[in-house]
Order: sequence, then C-alpha cells, then structure tokens
Amino acid sequence: MNFKNNFFNRLNYLDNNFSKEDIEKLSKNSFKRFSKELDNFCKNGKPNREEKYKMLRKDIREMILNIDNRIHYWENRRTQYLQLATAILAASIIGIITTFQKISLFQNLCDLQSIAYMIILIPCLILFLGSIYLLNVWNKQNNPNYPFVKIPRIWRWHYRHAEKNSIDTNISKYNSQKYKTQIDIFIDNLENYGIKTLKADYKELLDQDISQLFLLITNEKFKIKFVTHLRDCFYKILSVSIYSFVILIIIYILNLIFSDNSVFVDQALTLYKRVFGL
Repeated sequence: MNFKNNFFNRLNYLDNNFSKEDIEKLSKNSFKRFSKELDNFCKNGKPNREEKYKMLRKDIREMILNIDNRIHYWENRRTQYLQLATAILAASIIGIITTFQKISLFQNLCDLQSIAYMIILIPCLILFLGSIYLLNVWNKQNNPNYPFVKIPRIWRWHYRHAEKNSIDTNISKYNSQKYKTQIDIFIDNLENYGIKTLKADYKELLDQDISQLFLLITNEKFKIKFVTHLRDCFYKILSVSIYSFVILIIIYILNLIFSDNSVFVDQALTLYKRVFGL
C-alpha cells in the first residue's frame, strides 16, 4: 500500500518534511499579526469598527465570486487541451495504422512510394507520442500537492479543516452500518462547524474571508500557469511534427530530382494508381 501511494502520489512526498504542528504554529503566528493590524485599522475614525468590518466583508465576498468565475474560465481552457490531445491521439493512431499498412506492401523502404507514405507516418508517430505526453502533463495537473491545502486557517471555507472527523467518500463500500456511521459523523461535523462559526469573533471571520480570497488568487495563478504550460507543450509538439513533415517533403523532392527518370515514371504511375484506386 505504501509503495502504491508513493508511486501514484510522487508529488506528495514533500509532506513528510513538514509536520502538521509546524504548519499550525506558522498559521497561528500569522493570525496574531493580522489581528494586530486589524485592530490598528479599526481603532480610530468613522465609520466605527463594526461598520468597517461589514464593508470589508462585503467587498471581499464580491471579489471571491469574481475570482471564482475566473478560475472556472481557466479550468475550461485547460479542459480544451485535454480534448485536443484526445483528438490528436485518435487521429494519429488512424494515420499510423493506415500508412503502415501501405508501407508494408513495398519491400524497399527507399523507393518513392514508401517515402511518400513515410511523409505521413513519421509526423503521425510524433503526434502520437506528443499527445500521450500532453495527456500525462494534464493528468499531473489535476490534483497536485498545492502548498496551501495544509494551512488550517481556512476552516470556514475548506472541507479539510471544516470537518471534525473525515467523512468517508468511498460510497461503493458502504453498507447499512457504515452508512449509519457516516450519518453520525456528518451530524457531529455539522454541529461542530455551527458552534465554531457562532463562537468566532469578527477578527477570525474576516481572517477566514481574506484567507479564502488569497487562496483563490493563488489558485488562479496555478491555473494560468498550468494552461500556459499545456499551450507551450502543444505548440512544441505541433512544431516538431510540422518540421518533420517539411524535411521529409524536401527529402522526397531531392529523391525525385536525383533518381533515375524511367524508374521515377514507373513508381509515380504506380503510386498514382494506388492512391486513386485505378
């Protein structure tokens, strides 16, 4: 089990170097500094502290919604590269199978007919390998070990820290007893979450909103960088396949120029008949 977890979650090995206690300590120190700054902000002037607090929370909530929409936009852009990679993979497989069957009909791989089909086969092989690589990059981006998921400050917005006891999401293994247990856990978590919310003062609630806002801003950065990386990979794969196609065309033309004319005429007629089914 440990080998399986390490193999499929290689990005999460850094967790072993950072204890939960150290992260909680850093988070508490950060909240103390934030609380001090909030006291200074609300100390003097009008409107009063409660009105300033309400104004801040309203402004932050609006920003959270806007950034959340932008994250959805970038995630949709990322999904487009999944669709592109899947389509290229399917097209390249068809191209490889078709051209390989044609090439296998010729004994000499250096004749004009074989070279003509190689012009299609090699770019298809490059696109095939490139699309697999692109799918692998996309898959690794799905659930990376974000550096902010372990921070316990955002209990009001994030399920990892909102739950008192973790609910088992593997519903395929539920039975009557386990289902009843999960109901009890959910009710206990709900009660704990409600009590924690009611006991939180305005400083903590405002800190929760600001922390969530900054988490979304950071998450958007990751999404943008993910899309940029996928775009760069896609254009590199496309460029290599186009370059290979052009080089093979040039080789084919040079072969035509320096080959024996009589042989060329016979091979060209044979290729024409095969292509057009004559």
